[in-house]
Amino acid sequence: MSELLEQKLDGLEEIAFSFASLDDKGIKVLTNSSQWPNLQKLYLLGNAIRKDGICEIVQNKVWSNLEVLNIAHTKIGEEGALALSKATWNDLKVLNLTLTSIQDQGGAAIGSNNTWENLEYLYLGSNRLSKDSASAIANNTTWRKLKELDLSNNSIDDEGGAAISKNTTWEMLTELNLASNKLGTKSALAISNNQVWNNLKRLDLSENPIGKEGGTAIGRNTLWKNLEQLRLSSCEIGDEGALAIGSNTTWTKLQELYLSYNNIGPKGGAAIGCSMIWKNLKLLSLEGNQIGDKGATAIAGNTCWKDIVYLDLSMNEIGDEGAVAIGRNTTWENLELIRLGDNNIGDRGALSLSNNTAWGRLLELTLVHNLIGDEGGIAIGRNRLWKALQALSLDNNQIRWKTAIELARNDAWNDIETVYLSENDRLTRERRNALRTIQSSKTLSVFR
Repeated sequence: MSELLEQKLDGLEEIAFSFASLDDKGIKVLTNSSQWPNLQKLYLLGNAIRKDGICEIVQNKVWSNLEVLNIAHTKIGEEGALALSKATWNDLKVLNLTLTSIQDQGGAAIGSNNTWENLEYLYLGSNRLSKDSASAIANNTTWRKLKELDLSNNSIDDEGGAAISKNTTWEMLTELNLASNKLGTKSALAISNNQVWNNLKRLDLSENPIGKEGGTAIGRNTLWKNLEQLRLSSCEIGDEGALAIGSNTTWTKLQELYLSYNNIGPKGGAAIGCSMIWKNLKLLSLEGNQIGDKGATAIAGNTCWKDIVYLDLSMNEIGDEGAVAIGRNTTWENLELIRLGDNNIGDRGALSLSNNTAWGRLLELTLVHNLIGDEGGIAIGRNRLWKALQALSLDNNQIRWKTAIELARNDAWNDIETVYLSENDRLTRERRNALRTIQSSKTLSVFR
């Protein structure tokens, strides 16, 4: 910092001293020894800044053009937030206060600010905020240009969530993150009924117990025509919520859907798989549900998801029937990653997967904790289509050394980096030597 202060740099627009062990004294030196009237961006995240340091920054009248302030991972606390809320930076666009210990009083103070008319991005995650902060923020009528609001990992309950949803000022809001709070059905109903956020593109309500009714309400939303990403993992939405989401006809621009760990059964899985409006879908995560063969078959039969890149169906009670259907899919030509671990897939399912003719861009295939033996393993090892494959996971199956030999013989997988075979039949020294004779250049280095 001393080198920076020795230079005039009147035109300096950006300073980045992240994780630089700066404390309040260092901030005082920085603010008192500098001019920089053109400063627009100040990055101080990860430092030991507390209330006094924030006061120094706020009281600096030279930096009147500040547009970006990132002080995440500091210790400014409630008093620091109170001082910050009084700053009159009319050009401020980005404020990051993630993990700053501002707590509820500090969050309420930030919400009361009435000078940041150009604020577009506000990050307040992991600060122990509750309903009082949420209400103050929701009642703010100054931030009419707000585009992104992050309130994740706090203690906002149903009352606070409902208050947020009643905001009528944020017509430009594109992203709302309320993950890992204490929101329930009431919040989900209110959020789904908001009539202002028609520009919303990304919504994250993960790890909130909104339940079946809340999931159904979200699924029935007809306003979010621009929605691209929906995160509802661990929300207890069940089949009812999945049915509503799968039946939604408004979200034609949806690209990413996260529904992991939601007690979704075959009916819900089938409803998701039967949706034919998500033509731009690139990612679908259903890990940790119970969609079974019925749900997997419906998903496999979807001919609309031509752009899908990432598919996670791990831990879903899928057997050979579902895996056979997935293997027969001819639509997912852009698929790069498919996860089918912790299911009940045996040799018949593995054989079908190995014979797939569409996944020419596949980078990663995960089949850990299944029932695949050498017949299925050998079939996978003989695949010639997956020329871009980088990682293959077959841990905890029933395959033996013949599969390892076949995998080693495959000279089509030139980009392969790792093959996971742990908790299967261990290779003896003689068999490892046999692998060396097949592909001494890379065989043993990729096997784990």
